Amino acid sequence: MNKTKVTRAIVVILCIIIFIVFSIMIFSHCNKHYPITETGGYTFEVDEKQNATLVKTDMTSEIVAIPSKISSYDVKKLGGDRKIGGILFSMTYDGLFEGNSTVKEIIIPEGVEIVGDEAISGCENLERIILPNTLTELEIRNCDKLEKVDIPGSVTSLSLTNCVNLKEINFVDDGTIIKRFCFQGSGLESIILPSRLEMIPMIAFSVCEKLETVNIPQSVTSIESYAFEWCTSLVSLELPDNIESIGAGAFRECSSLEKIIIYDKCTQIYDNAFDGCEKLTIYGINGSYAEQYANEHNIPFKEYVQ
Repeated sequence: MNKTKVTRAIVVILCIIIFIVFSIMIFSHCNKHYPITETGGYTFEVDEKQNATLVKTDMTSEIVAIPSKISSYDVKKLGGDRKIGGILFSMTYDGLFEGNSTVKEIIIPEGVEIVGDEAISGCENLERIILPNTLTELEIRNCDKLEKVDIPGSVTSLSLTNCVNLKEINFVDDGTIIKRFCFQGSGLESIILPSRLEMIPMIAFSVCEKLETVNIPQSVTSIESYAFEWCTSLVSLELPDNIESIGAGAFRECSSLEKIIIYDKCTQIYDNAFDGCEKLTIYGINGSYAEQYANEHNIPFKEYVQ
């Protein structure tokens, strides 16, 4: 066996060893469960700080008031029962209320900080959710009858996806950060975004087909890829003075978009940012990059006079 073959064999063996060690580490991390207990209609686990996470429930009521304590432990999180599987022992969840077709109202008490891990997902008859002022992270998915959510000022991370009749979001305070896919597929018709938001993340409003008006704060400097794609009811939009970049496909297939105002701080717009916007005219400052972009992409341009 020559040196080249020996070297290749050693590399292959090292790669196998690294893969096995890495897989064991991932499996050990994903499979780390704290003791699980059942009481009062809930299954929960307790972490090293002696805080409880609710992971299952057999509650069948239309109105469910989550307890603030369970077996003397403070309830800090609504989550899901962890499942190990898939590539490299990836972790999935069966959420607390996932697929619950009975619950219409969920009342979450003060003290709860996180709602995630599919805890509220696919609740087809959920109409109302009351959130505490201690909440920092919120994820809700596929709740077809949910029409309005008031977001407490304590929430810093938010995702509400595929809630097709969600028409109204009220931000109580300005600290909320919206995540990728945040409102994807929702029924929003208008929204006023938090005033300290710095960017519109990727796919945030994708396929919000009823969205007509968006109030974007001056703090926003970038609109990421596909942020507003397929917002087919969006007709007119004024971007803030401080927008510097517009990502790939950001307004792709916004077929009703007729007017967008882009100021001169914007110096980067991806070639396909407005693909499918056949009615569009870009309004901006003469001599700006927005005018150059419009000319290069055969989009009508008009000077914007305030």
